[in-house]
Amino acid sequence: MRPRSNRQNEFSQFVEQSTLDAEVRHQLHFVNRWKVWFGREPLIMKDGTGIPQSTRRLARQIMRRVLSRHRKPDFSRIGMVLDQRAARLREAERSTEFNLWIRLSTLDRGRPIEIPLKAHDYFRERRGTRKKSIQVNERDGRLYFGVVTDISAVCEAQKQAYRPRTEEIRSIMGSAPSLPPTGATCRGRGFLQQLRYYD
Repeated sequence: MRPRSNRQNEFSQFVEQSTLDAEVRHQLHFVNRWKVWFGREPLIMKDGTGIPQSTRRLARQIMRRVLSRHRKPDFSRIGMVLDQRAARLREAERSTEFNLWIRLSTLDRGRPIEIPLKAHDYFRERRGTRKKSIQVNERDGRLYFGVVTDISAVCEAQKQAYRPRTEEIRSIMGSAPSLPPTGATCRGRGFLQQLRYYD
């Protein structure tokens, strides 16, 4: 959403810096507010007046100019995520070169395909909960499969590990009277107030 709102702000700046008369600028701001730069449907403002087609054409031209300054989104590297309805992950039954197998559903009912996966060191050492979702990426004509891992619990545990240090900082803050009353320390005037704010 943010890139779109940024383009909206640029459109508004472009209109404000133009030499257009106040009425046309007001109409363009109305178009911009409703994000209908490329729309063709009739637009009626609050006072009941319609926005003329000439202003609509101008809005399209301005937005094309704004968009031309930025790269367009590239969807070529977006991966596909499959849940257990389409792909099922299982451990290898025998100790072979491949540790995991993915059973993929196909368009032919009752005829799934199985894809072997070889785990690497990073995957084996990665802490977290292995999910039942598979990510498929295409690079240079080859397919790469990845198993989604939920690491939220691991991150929370690491966050909790830092709490004792926070308590230690609080105990130091409790000895504030030993600092100069103005808060002017070697870090500069107002440092103590800044520490209290962050605490």
